Amino acid sequence: MGKIEDIVKISSRKEFIKNAILASVQITNMLAITVVAPNIVGLLGKMGLLPRDGRYAIKRSLGRLLDSGHIKHESKDGKRYFVLTDKGQASLLRLQAKHFQLPKPKRWDKKFRILIFDVQEKRRYKRDRFRMMLRQLGFKNLQKSAWVYPYDCEDAIQILKTDLGVGKDVIYLVTGDIENKEKIAKMFDLKI
Repeated sequence: MGKIEDIVKISSRKEFIKNAILASVQITNMLAITVVAPNIVGLLGKMGLLPRDGRYAIKRSLGRLLDSGHIKHESKDGKRYFVLTDKGQASLLRLQAKHFQLPKPKRWDKKFRILIFDVQEKRRYKRDRFRMMLRQLGFKNLQKSAWVYPYDCEDAIQILKTDLGVGKDVIYLVTGDIENKEKIAKMFDLKI
């Protein structure tokens, strides 16, 4: 294997370890420091994704996640835990969105789903994350804070609103009549 292949392999392994740690912390909400290494090392070892020095790879990755602000230490009942920060949660949401596709029915019901949101400037980080997730899910921008999608996506939007904590700032509409609907349908390669 050449140098470039080695670099790519190491880089993707680091990214996978990082994502596995973030997912583990999210699933358990708080991951005890004493149990993190054995659990993750075992999981990644079985998948053949760890080098021989697996424990050190985990420690290095944990250090990078702490330094970058993706996770933080908390103490509870005399034990130390890792907890996801907002930055870590957003990183995990991006990862999940990459692999998540909204289902498209065989037939379009000729209705548009419109999202209108107004997230305050002091919560700009969440607003930007929300926009990014909408793009990744396939929404198209109508105006600055108005997005459109042609298929039923209410459940996914509810989850997204809850995860990002923007529920009260987002309005979900379903409509069959909208100005310029032919133009909007064309954005999704649909015909009226």
